[in-house]
Formats: sequence, structure tokens, C-alpha cells
Amino acid sequence: MTSKVESSYFDRPIRPEIVRDAPLLTLFLSGDAERLRRRIPGGLTLHAGTRLILNTWFLPNPDQMTGFGAPGPMGVTYLAAETGGEEGATSDGSLHFPGRVWLEHWSSSAASRRYALEASGLKIREGETSSRLEGDFLRASLHVDDRPVVAVSARIGLGKQATASGHSIYYAERDAAGGGRELARYEVPWISDAYSAQDAVVDFTFPDEDPALSFVSNGPQVVEAVSFRRITLVPYLAYNTVRAI
Repeated sequence: MTSKVESSYFDRPIRPEIVRDAPLLTLFLSGDAERLRRRIPGGLTLHAGTRLILNTWFLPNPDQMTGFGAPGPMGVTYLAAETGGEEGATSDGSLHFPGRVWLEHWSSSAASRRYALEASGLKIREGETSSRLEGDFLRASLHVDDRPVVAVSARIGLGKQATASGHSIYYAERDAAGGGRELARYEVPWISDAYSAQDAVVDFTFPDEDPALSFVSNGPQVVEAVSFRRITLVPYLAYNTVRAI
């Protein structure tokens, strides 16, 4: 896995941080095209599939990351929409996949939230992600302000199926150095081991005032596909600004 050696936001040099072997559960959900178009930043287009991505992982062991300035457990959940245009790819070029724009993003680690903001202007909300393995089912949840808002379960396999590396393309709005808002591009390098995943169930119970309800509805979600990987990645570095908003 390769990555640029540094990034900066407002001309502050930032040392890249690494997350190792995070148990990443990815669910591809059916999205509402009209609501997503209203929510994504100007200048971006939705991918033709109009899929919503739910990613969630939890690492209780701080030794599995470089620390973000304050080592500790870390859990992350985010919702992103697939975008048209530039794609991510595996290192061998055999697989390409749509870019994504972060819509809502939560982390239990104050250090990682601070790092993301200082490194690239990415604002991440506070939220407690947890996961546990019950038999061959992985069950994960997100609590915000001590309230459950996302519940996920999926049947996963224990035998590694494949190893791959590559990079994913993400976008997010951020404050611009000269004032106003701008769209930033994030290139996230990764290497992962893939396992089987199936029988996924997702339920949203966001409170009425939560901004996630601008593009999703509460209740059980339509799951189009699911994957499970143990992934090592270099997160939260934006290497350039795409455009002013």
C-alpha cells in the first residue's frame, strides 16, 4: 500500500495515520435519487445506480492504529452516496468502483475527529460505534447522544477469500482558507482481506432533528449488497481542492 507522504490544510503539515485490520462491514443501500441530489455538494453528480453506502467498524485495541495523537479504542460509521465521474480502483486495475461523497460521518475517537479536521477540514460527528460477533453473525450499532440510531447485522464467513489493495475516491465539503465553502477530494489507499457476507439487515431510528433524515427515512432499509473485509487504510487526507461551492 502506498500513500503520499504528507498532506496539509491551511498550510499545516500533517503526518499520515494508519488504521490496521479494521473489521469493515459495508452495506450498499437503495437510495432516494431526488433526496440525495438535494443533499450532495454542488458540482457532484450521483452515480447511475443511486446507491447509498453504510460503512461501519470498531477497533477496541489501540495497537491496531497509529493513534491520531491520542491512542484509544475507535469506532466509525458513515453514510456516503456513490458519485459519477472519477472512480477508485484496485492496484492491478482489474476492478473500478464509483467515487463517494460523505454525507454523515461519526467517530467515537475525539483524537481522530480532531485529526481529520486539522488534516483536511473534514468535520466528523461524535458517535459511539460498537460491534460484536454472535456465532457467525456480526452485529453493529451506532449510538448518538446515548440514543441508538443505526442497527446492523450480517452473516459473515471466517475463511479469507481474497486479498486486494487499491484506493477509494471520496469527496466532502469543508471551510475554505479564504472564507466560504469548497469541495475537497480524498484519495484513501487501502489493503484488505475479503470474507463472505450475506443476510444483511439494517434499521435506522434517527431522531426527528437529525440531518441524516434529509436523505434517508427511518425503519428497515433495502440492502442491495453487503461485504466484509479486514482493512488497513490511511484515512482523512485531502490532497487537493476540487472547486469552491
